[in-house]
Amino acid sequence: MRDKFYYCILKNSKGIFKKKFLGNTHIFFMPLGNDTYGYFCLIGEMLDDDNKSLNKHKYIKDYACTLLAIIPSEIVNDVIYHQIKLFQGRFKIIEELDCIYDNTVIKIFNKGSFIKSSLKIYPLPEYSTSNKKIYKLMGYLNFSSDEFSLSKKNVETDISKDQFTKLLRKYQKEAIK
Repeated sequence: MRDKFYYCILKNSKGIFKKKFLGNTHIFFMPLGNDTYGYFCLIGEMLDDDNKSLNKHKYIKDYACTLLAIIPSEIVNDVIYHQIKLFQGRFKIIEELDCIYDNTVIKIFNKGSFIKSSLKIYPLPEYSTSNKKIYKLMGYLNFSSDEFSLSKKNVETDISKDQFTKLLRKYQKEAIK
């Protein structure tokens, strides 16, 4: 069965009246097998002591990600929809790609503009704590660093933050185990 890999960004800005763009937070929703998805946030590229890439391949890089929650596959679309509503135009799906999860490999069928290869994901227990699980993500990724603008006319603002937070916390407990 084919799953979907979602690459999303959350626009970060500073200021009340005049917003200054600070950058994007890169978020991934990826299948983990057993009808579950991982909700990951990118920490950064993994470098050696000399600030050189760990992976010697020209395009394949190693990235550190933190696992925010494990989500059942049947509610992934609902979680993404609520993220879009919660962040009121700052959250955007960049790519939605067909994939299959096999052990540690996420096989991407039609490469996208930003996700340009299949991916491998491994837990990094030496960097993880009891509250945060850190993973290594390997692949050819071209991250979106541009500022984007969304029309707010299609964004609903009546979401209950408590309702969404309760749902997310329920599945975060599984991710910590």
